[in-house]
Amino acid sequence: VMKRQNLDFKSALEYLTKTFNVEKSTTNLSSTDVDASTRVKLLTRLVEIYHKDLLETKEALEYLKHRGIGSVEIINTFKLGYAKGRLLELLSNDERIALEKLGVVSKVKGKYYETFKGCIVFPVTDSEGNIVEIYGRAIADGAKVKHRYLKGKHEGVFNSKAFKVYESIIITESIIDALSFYALGFKNVSASFGVQGFTDNHLRLMEENNTREVIIAYDNDEAGRLASSKLKDRLKEAGFINTKILTLPEGIKDVN
Repeated sequence: VMKRQNLDFKSALEYLTKTFNVEKSTTNLSSTDVDASTRVKLLTRLVEIYHKDLLETKEALEYLKHRGIGSVEIINTFKLGYAKGRLLELLSNDERIALEKLGVVSKVKGKYYETFKGCIVFPVTDSEGNIVEIYGRAIADGAKVKHRYLKGKHEGVFNSKAFKVYESIIITESIIDALSFYALGFKNVSASFGVQGFTDNHLRLMEENNTREVIIAYDNDEAGRLASSKLKDRLKEAGFINTKILTLPEGIKDVN
């Protein structure tokens, strides 16, 4: 919005608030007061519900199959799910309040909505395998917001266990691109949270596990190429000199 409307951050936020009629909240959007253990417990239960619903939703399974990431191995290994929109029926009042603070549910015009409704849900774990983040990808063609996350800063790293197993790590721009590599047998893959979403958690995992090679496989567009170059420089400064940028064939937008 900042780029398209030529606005600063504050003006862009006001534009979005007005456009989507989002009620102002007293919650600090940059953080929540849900403690770490409660966060893991809630998100684990959430993922179990979404995972069960995915296995019972033909439309969602067909979407994954169409994207080339619908194998039983991938669905079960990464606990992929689908938000059918029934979550609010299953929550206690205390759970709803906590999940609202995390951004799983939101209040608009006095009514509660499920943030990930209509999305394929991709859990993200910390280095110990605890679910600490969720990425949602809307599957409807007309969805206004295709990419959805929890409130606050991004937690965890997708496929974090790969850093403990492999010396060479592929970093993609999105989780779907990472799973595209995984489906072809390249299990040494992780993902950023979008084009600017390589975090200190990624870097920490690389340092702790002595990653020796990094292959950046971002999108084949202007934003992706620029972000790849910046990330390569950042990694070089951190001591990861064996970093390569994967160049996709002309006309191919992304790995998936």
